[in-house]
Amino acid sequence: MFGACVTVLLPVLVLGWVFPEHRDIAVLAVHQLPRASKRRYKVLWTEARAGHEVRLCAEAANANARSEADCIDYAAWTAIAGDHSCSAARYASYRP
Repeated sequence: MFGACVTVLLPVLVLGWVFPEHRDIAVLAVHQLPRASKRRYKVLWTEARAGHEVRLCAEAANANARSEADCIDYAAWTAIAGDHSCSAARYASYRP
């Protein structure tokens, strides 16, 4: 019976995005913004960080960020939101 289940289920291809892919897409999108949009984006990110400077990185989309970074950039934030189902307000209010 086990062999039959493995034979049937083995060829199934599972597709889905996980954190690294979500983050890479966000970094790429930010870096491809037109110059004027990128300036506005930086202003908005600075405003969003107000009161959360310790938790949120100064650079919004750092392509070279480590996975064990001390802060969360916008790219990671969107990736986490893509991998978890919760509101932005609930996510921002989380305290470890």
